[in-house]
Amino acid sequence: MAFFDALRERGVPEENISRMIEDKVDQDIMTAIDEDTLSRYIPHLGDRVFARNWTSGERNEERKKILVDRLRSKMRLSSTSGPAPTTTQSRNRIGLGNRNAERETRKIEVGWMNYHNGVLKQVRRPTGGGTREIIVRKSDTMKKILEDGKKMFFPNGKSTKGHMDEFDFTLCVMGSDEPLEDTLSVASVHDITRHKLLRLYVCSKRKDPETSNTTISNTNFNTTLESPRQDGSLAESTCTTPSRSSTPDSLIPHAFSKTSQISPIMPAPVSEIRQLVSTSSPPIPAFVIPHSNEEDEEVFFLGDPRNVSCDDTNVTLVYDPQIALLPPTNLFADNVVEVATEENATSFYENPENVAEKQLLTIRSAHCITDMINTFSDPNILDANITFQRVLENGDIENGVGDGLVLDCITDFWSDFYLSRTSGTTFKVPTLHHAYKEREWEAVARIVAFGWKHRYLPVQLAPPFLLEAFSINPSTSSSTLMEAFFNYISPSEKDALTEALNDFHNADFEELLSILSSYSCTTLPTEQNLAKLLDEIAYKELVQQPAFIIKCWKPILRNITERDSFTAKVLEKILDDLKPKARNLTKCIHFPHDMSQSERTTSLHLLRFVREMNVQEIGLFLRFCTGSDLFLSKTIQVTFTNMSVFQSRPVAHTCSCSLELVSTYASFAEFRTEFLTVLKSGVWVMDIA
Repeated sequence: MAFFDALRERGVPEENISRMIEDKVDQDIMTAIDEDTLSRYIPHLGDRVFARNWTSGERNEERKKILVDRLRSKMRLSSTSGPAPTTTQSRNRIGLGNRNAERETRKIEVGWMNYHNGVLKQVRRPTGGGTREIIVRKSDTMKKILEDGKKMFFPNGKSTKGHMDEFDFTLCVMGSDEPLEDTLSVASVHDITRHKLLRLYVCSKRKDPETSNTTISNTNFNTTLESPRQDGSLAESTCTTPSRSSTPDSLIPHAFSKTSQISPIMPAPVSEIRQLVSTSSPPIPAFVIPHSNEEDEEVFFLGDPRNVSCDDTNVTLVYDPQIALLPPTNLFADNVVEVATEENATSFYENPENVAEKQLLTIRSAHCITDMINTFSDPNILDANITFQRVLENGDIENGVGDGLVLDCITDFWSDFYLSRTSGTTFKVPTLHHAYKEREWEAVARIVAFGWKHRYLPVQLAPPFLLEAFSINPSTSSSTLMEAFFNYISPSEKDALTEALNDFHNADFEELLSILSSYSCTTLPTEQNLAKLLDEIAYKELVQQPAFIIKCWKPILRNITERDSFTAKVLEKILDDLKPKARNLTKCIHFPHDMSQSERTTSLHLLRFVREMNVQEIGLFLRFCTGSDLFLSKTIQVTFTNMSVFQSRPVAHTCSCSLELVSTYASFAEFRTEFLTVLKSGVWVMDIA
């Protein structure tokens, strides 16, 4: 046996080996026999160790061989004891274990976008939309996906937007409104887009009302105007006109009246209409009639009989503010609301203030945070045209309106938010609160998004936190994270930690332990691990602890990141530009060209006053003049006025960013005292609407 041959090679006497064979002491009982008994057969210690290891090593090799053969059998490979595979067989086995490549199905996402007011808007989950995940075969065509999507979003042929028969449907991929061909398969679309998870959208557009060719008779039309339904769908009518996009050049109206009685206006005969519609006439521009809050109005149209069909003399028209035409004469010029070309009409609807629903928000000064969060808890609030009105502490409604009031409300919210819902000194991080759940934190994220529409961002929030909230790859170096952390902690803690990093042996060890313990550090600091400990604490305080808040903010702020191409450097530059600085502010202050000597002296007082202010005072000055405590690159126009001694004080207009001053100051000290008193009083009321 190999076991005894190995012992002979090591010099074990032959009589000992013979006695082992007679007593049947072989490798199988090496692990069971005790040391004293084994020494009778193998006297030397090294030989005994070799014998025992021989048994365990042999068993390990056999066990490895069994496991390898079992694994190769699962992989459908030949065993180690079998013949070696050829080169051709090895090549054919490459990729044999890729189960994903063998699957015939894929998971995709399907959403719904509805065409409304000239744009495609995604239908949210509360109104029957949302994004659905489905499993499809890779060979399924876009036509089948579209039919399945219609069944999902139009169960039993109905939805919140109307019946399925009222819409035309197409299928498009996320990020494009081009319809996909019906014959394309899921696999081919996936190969073209290279998306990890393919997302398709069912796009619906309400069908245009059918038109019929009839003749206009010389009779009086008594037409009434009905308001559209709240869901924006068109009501059935017996008299229809083509939509704006399909209006031929020959369709030209000749009269429009806003009065309720139109009997004095007689329709022209068809012969006269055809005389007015000549091929040599220049095209007549269109004009837009915005929504009206008045009751039903009488509308009178005359046009080419080939394009207007009426089955009855009493016809109910649906009020469509997008389509109307300008009369060629000035007979009804007083009733024309706005004249615009085709390009102007297009830009009219691209402006969200003209097509979005208007919503008035009432904010109480004493409860700014509560009112703002309750208002912005609505998921669709960012799609509305928002205006503000503010209720003062005494219950009166403030007279101020416009962008100045909007920026002042946003600034007021963040000022209160920094005090009550964040921690930190120069840089701040939102903290969890028992009353703030997912709904409240999502509302705060919408306030961030709404503020960015006015180029306002909360610059006091720590940059590492904002990078995570905006779904931006941080790529933050350790030095950048440490710098943000040092601006997050108090100045005394910063000095103590900086001293320990620079000279650990001479630092106050008790103070260092106290600071680290306040941030839940359980590791004893040493000169070697202190920098690593501070880096870990900084990441925990700035990113890990507000992880739930970041999770709530990400879906809302990700749209801003994708739309404006935010990167870490872009966001850093935006935050730096928004921070108020005296040098930037002095460049935006403009004075009148012709000033007297006293006015010139006052202008120099103002510039000197701005240069001497600290960051907090500059923020107060900006808010006093523009409504925002951040530098938004707005020009501040200074004018000089005459006031009595009792009325003498600076007056600002936030909507126009103008500042009124008197030029009767005796010295710079008097100017600075009066201006600082106004800024630090905190009693600013917008009393001009």
